Amino acid sequence: MDLAHAMEAPNPRRWLWILAGLTAFTGLVAGYTATAAGTDPALLSLVLDVLLSYAMFSWYCRDSEAVGFERKRWMSIAILVLSIVAVPFYLVRSRPSGEKGRAVLRYVGFMALMLAVSVGSAIVGAIVAG
Repeated sequence: MDLAHAMEAPNPRRWLWILAGLTAFTGLVAGYTATAAGTDPALLSLVLDVLLSYAMFSWYCRDSEAVGFERKRWMSIAILVLSIVAVPFYLVRSRPSGEKGRAVLRYVGFMALMLAVSVGSAIVGAIVAG
């Protein structure tokens, strides 16, 4: 495989790392602003939510390319609007028979990890804010 082909190859894991980083940043900002200002700035929350949705959708696009799943418009909208339900549904539809359950369990584990990252970073943000 040459470098040009490697650069074009879909890499869904990269977007999971980006999603984890954005989750940590969002938690940090939420903890800091809730402690320092007593409230979360609405515009900042909106921007961070849009970035998180973009990261989730980008993961979906790269993952569907990697597994050869044809994206449907309704699934794309569902991933953007209600990803907590749409992603497991997508995983069940896109994976071969023996891998469906494992894919959903990995998603549940990833969501639990993101919850821990969000809470942990919010605590750090609150501590930093004083």
